[in-house]
Amino acid sequence: MILADIDDCRDGKSRCSSNGRCINTQGSFSCQCVDGFYGKGKYCYYEDECGSGPCDTNAFCNNSEGSYLCTCKSDFYGNGFSCSGQDRPTLGP
Repeated sequence: MILADIDDCRDGKSRCSSNGRCINTQGSFSCQCVDGFYGKGKYCYYEDECGSGPCDTNAFCNNSEGSYLCTCKSDFYGNGFSCSGQDRPTLGP
């Protein structure tokens, strides 16, 4: 006799973190943290993406849930990953 698998994720039996997702397996389940969080899934912790220094030294890094934003400091321009203090380029003649 073959028994149908019960989706432990749908039935609310999993105890995954609110920042994790439940992955149903045959007869069980596992938890996995979503992007921007780390841990084993039942407990997921906020990841500080700014901690690795992804932005230019002349930029601010604004960490947010699951992401980050690099913004050039005043008197600098660029995309945040590369900031220059030289005059802004002019467009056309």
